[in-house]
Amino acid sequence: MFNMQEYNALGQILDRTFGRGSIGEKGFAIRHNMSLCHITNRPLLELRYETAINFNPRHGIHDQMKLHNKMSQEVLEGLVSQVKSEYREITGKSIKLTEPKMSEPEVITTSHNPSLVRARYSRIMVHYLEQ
Repeated sequence: MFNMQEYNALGQILDRTFGRGSIGEKGFAIRHNMSLCHITNRPLLELRYETAINFNPRHGIHDQMKLHNKMSQEVLEGLVSQVKSEYREITGKSIKLTEPKMSEPEVITTSHNPSLVRARYSRIMVHYLEQ
């Protein structure tokens, strides 16, 4: 189980406030949520990739979905390895993130007209935290 200092260190590593979580030049945002699993009582870490997408409804969204599926997978896996290394540097202990599931991507339309559809793409990766 994590003590308060270890939990705070993890929160600092994942902190994306004051513009660090905004889309900016990267083209995407990363959000996180830490909680306890109500079934197993184990700590959970939820990482969420979000970005805005625009597409022509006549051509469909398939090409952008392929691109963002690949990009979200790479970004979230890179973040997991970054969290592991930074956590080891800060606390001197290693952390294990086991992935029980990666959600299917979600696309929510924010505006729709005949020539351009604007939407929000998001994908969630949930991990169990273990030491």
